Amino acid sequence: MAYTYKVVPFAVVPPQRSTRMENLATAAAEMERLVNQWAASGWEFMGVQQVQLADFATHYDVLVFRADA
Repeated sequence: MAYTYKVVPFAVVPPQRSTRMENLATAAAEMERLVNQWAASGWEFMGVQQVQLADFATHYDVLVFRADA
């Protein structure tokens, strides 16, 4: 079966003066929102990947989705 893939940047800016657990909860809630948003459009969540830029110092997290082609 053929698939089409979608890669969505994922970054969260936590509120100031929050604890590590509050930061984690903020990130989890945002990730859940995005996964549900794309799932409602027919995209299946595949996972989180890290993209490294050519400077080897910069990394970004992306969410990967797929749908039937």
